[in-house]
Amino acid sequence: MSHPSFDDLFDLAHGVGTPRTRAHVETCAACRAEIAGQRQVLADVQDAHRHDRPDPFTVARHKRALMGRIGEAARPRRRLNLQAAAALAIAACSGAAMAYGVIRYADRAPAVDPVVLGAPVPAAPAAPVAVVVDEPAPEAVEPAPVVEAAPAPVVTKRPAPKKRPKLARIEQKPSAKKVAARLLAEAADVPSGRTAHFDAGEVAALAGDADGATRSFVRALGSKKGGAARERLEIMAGDGSTSRAVVLGLIRDDDVARNSKDGLKLLCQWSLAERSDREAVMFCKAVAERFGQDPDVRRLALAAGRVAEHDLEDMDLARRLYTRAILVSQYAGLASTEALLARARVLARMGERDAAAADLRLYIHRHPEATYQDDVAELMRSLGVTAQKP
Repeated sequence: MSHPSFDDLFDLAHGVGTPRTRAHVETCAACRAEIAGQRQVLADVQDAHRHDRPDPFTVARHKRALMGRIGEAARPRRRLNLQAAAALAIAACSGAAMAYGVIRYADRAPAVDPVVLGAPVPAAPAAPVAVVVDEPAPEAVEPAPVVEAAPAPVVTKRPAPKKRPKLARIEQKPSAKKVAARLLAEAADVPSGRTAHFDAGEVAALAGDADGATRSFVRALGSKKGGAARERLEIMAGDGSTSRAVVLGLIRDDDVARNSKDGLKLLCQWSLAERSDREAVMFCKAVAERFGQDPDVRRLALAAGRVAEHDLEDMDLARRLYTRAILVSQYAGLASTEALLARARVLARMGERDAAAADLRLYIHRHPEATYQDDVAELMRSLGVTAQKP
């Protein structure tokens, strides 16, 4: 009993077989088993890689390509396993999914013998021969055309406008004093409160003219650079280039500097440190009243309030300064507990027990651990305030 060829069974397994082959398979168990195996391979490939079933034209094209590559691989005088030849052909034709199915099928198929294909049988080799697959020579690649880079655009730099000499350029140079003298002479006729005095003071300081720099910075306290001028004066007083007494005297003699925010800050701060008298406290009070939204007012008002309370024993002035410190703290988002305790102490000395007790209760509410301090405990006993239970 003759059986259909491999091609006929392959076609039938993929649904394109002839009626004659189909009739033979219906009566032959061996061919049905072979067809079932091939269909199982196809089903495994489709399930594993989720590919749609190929149409008959695609199957026939892949089969022709596969058999052609197998014939080419069998030409050398060596045995070539169907598994390697089929995997190589299918991978080149239809991708890894079909190659996987052919490898599964090749596990059951016998090796291809050259005798079957009509080639002479070679003598048995003394050692295994490596399988060599001919590869096409690489195609010549034309060199990429050389593209010349476009010339960079020429940027014409405009000359910088002439400005006043930089401070760093004139520092430690023989002409520094001449430049400073010229700027100071030009600023002498400029009213106080202008930024020209700050610039002249910078050059004078670099030139070593501490007296000219001090006078210029004082006259600049009322300008837009008043904060920077105040910082320069604080630095010069700290390193000994000038003295606080000289600066305070110059501020008092200059109406613009005396009524400016930065001038009043220096009068308040340095007068408290130097003398701690009523005039210093009044300078601080003027800062608190005229520039109440400045965050530095809280610190200056607290310092002036202590002087008014302990040195001057002016409880009403101390109360007003502590109240100003509390208001500034609330505006600036700062803690006001220290001012609360100080005002409670002053109000108790003034006989205003209810107001003092209210401030003390608020202070204890914010700082319950303060009840263990001696001064707070003594004030609580004198006002009849008890600590709240947690």
